[in-house]
Amino acid sequence: MAVQYTIAYESPHVVVHVSGVPDRESVSQMWRDITVSCRENRCYAVLGLSATDRSVALEDALDYASIFEEAGVTSDYRIAWVQSNQAAMVMIELISEMTRNRKLAESKVFSDEAEARRWLAEPN
Repeated sequence: MAVQYTIAYESPHVVVHVSGVPDRESVSQMWRDITVSCRENRCYAVLGLSATDRSVALEDALDYASIFEEAGVTSDYRIAWVQSNQAAMVMIELISEMTRNRKLAESKVFSDEAEARRWLAEPN
């Protein structure tokens, strides 16, 4: 089963709810859909609320730079990702670190939604 997700503009963020099992194809489509929503709403602050069933596979995590580039994620994006599955946290943190190091987007991983929202509200 691939990831299932919903994307909605909830001012001042584009909010993404994610569940299921992450795989490259469904995650790539999700990020393409996120960037469409961001462009349509002229909002590049993304709040991800993830309750995936398992962690991202290492080979997929290492490919996230390509996934983001293909989807059109740029340095204009600020991504706060809340991961409720603690077992998946390590790979999500790796993805966030690679994203920041390659200057693809400003991103940070959280275990608490309120903390993620506060971080998104802070000036860049």
